[in-house]
Amino acid sequence: MIVIAIIGSGALLLARFADPDAAPLVVPQTAHDLVCRKDPSEHVYNPFRLRVLDRCITVTGVVMDIRDEADGDYHILLRLDPPFAALLRAGNMRNPGPEGNLVVEPVCERPPTQADAVSACVGVTMPTVPRPPRGTHVQVTGPYVLDLEHFNWAEIHPAWSITTIP
Repeated sequence: MIVIAIIGSGALLLARFADPDAAPLVVPQTAHDLVCRKDPSEHVYNPFRLRVLDRCITVTGVVMDIRDEADGDYHILLRLDPPFAALLRAGNMRNPGPEGNLVVEPVCERPPTQADAVSACVGVTMPTVPRPPRGTHVQVTGPYVLDLEHFNWAEIHPAWSITTIP
């Protein structure tokens, strides 16, 4: 049996050639699959400073703090729900710093004032994702990376999706 996957219209079409009369099997894609992007460094300034550990993950947690950054991004400090706690690294325990939280960075959320970050946001319609208030329980999707310039703390950077959940 030969199977070919064709992605389009939010579904995965599997064509089966062993039985030419068999109807194609349509499997809906998950929201996670639809949010994940091809290039995890798109619109990230100086992407060499980040080491990608997983091209696209989805986690949940509670927004503890939000900090505007000069590069046009903002940092969300996310207290991870228990199933995701193992994603934290020693660098995430720093204070001041992430203070035991995962750093989530939506990129190009406002015009950057940091000179070396300006070109990364060219052509981006701002903001790109909703900014959740403190205390909100959210689901976040994006690349799981280590920030090599900030004590190897773990981040989701860029955050491609932030959704409020119960």
